[in-house]
Amino acid sequence: MPTASPPEHPVAFQRIDRFVGRTMNWFYDHMRVLPRHRPVIICSVLENRLEFPKFEAMRLTCDRLGARVWNKLSPRSLYPLEVRRLRALKPKAFHSHLGYVAIHDARNPYSLDIPWLVSFYGADVYLHARDPKWVEAYQPVYARADRVLSLGPAMSAGLAAMGCDPKKIVIHPLGVDAVAMPHRPRVREPGEPLRVLFAGTFREKKGGGISWRPSEP
Repeated sequence: MPTASPPEHPVAFQRIDRFVGRTMNWFYDHMRVLPRHRPVIICSVLENRLEFPKFEAMRLTCDRLGARVWNKLSPRSLYPLEVRRLRALKPKAFHSHLGYVAIHDARNPYSLDIPWLVSFYGADVYLHARDPKWVEAYQPVYARADRVLSLGPAMSAGLAAMGCDPKKIVIHPLGVDAVAMPHRPRVREPGEPLRVLFAGTFREKKGGGISWRPSEP
C-alpha cells in the first residue's frame, strides 16, 4: 500500500464527520493513496486514532462560545480564529466527503478562498433522491461546489437528476489496493463441507442507519 504524501506536498483539506469511524476505515485507506497532495483531515469527532494513527487531523471548534455566537450571527462565513488556523497550512483545496456533510461546509472553502470538491458515495444519492427535503438541501452544494465527484455513471446520472450541473460531475472510482489482498486459489475436495466466512459489523449501514435530517445543525 502506498504511504501518505510527503510533508512538502501542498495541503488539501479533507472534511468528514467522524475520523476514524468504525465502519469508515475505507476512507482512511482512501487518504493513503493521494499522490500530489498532503491530506489534512477536518472533522467534528476524533476517534480511534491509536488504531489509525497516520495523517494530521483536527476538529472544528464549533462548540466554543465564541464560535457558537459567530455561527449564529454570520452563518455564511467561518469563525475568524478557525480561518487563521486553517490558512496557516496554506491549503490548495477543500474536499467534503459525503453529501450530508457537505451541506454545512459551503462557508468553509468560501472563507478560505479555495476550490471546493464534494464526493458522494451511495445513500447520499440513491436514498436521499427520494426525499424532496434532501434534494432541496443539496441545491446550494451543487451551485457552489467547483467539482462534484461520483463513483460511476449511474451515480452521475442520479446527481444530475437531483439538480447538479453535469459539467461539474467527475467520475472518481473508490479504488481498492488489490496487491494488498493476494488471491490464493482454493480447491474443494470431494465430500469436503462447504465453508463460507463472512466478516462484517452487525449495525445499520448502507443508508438505513442515517438518521440525520437536513434541517439539523
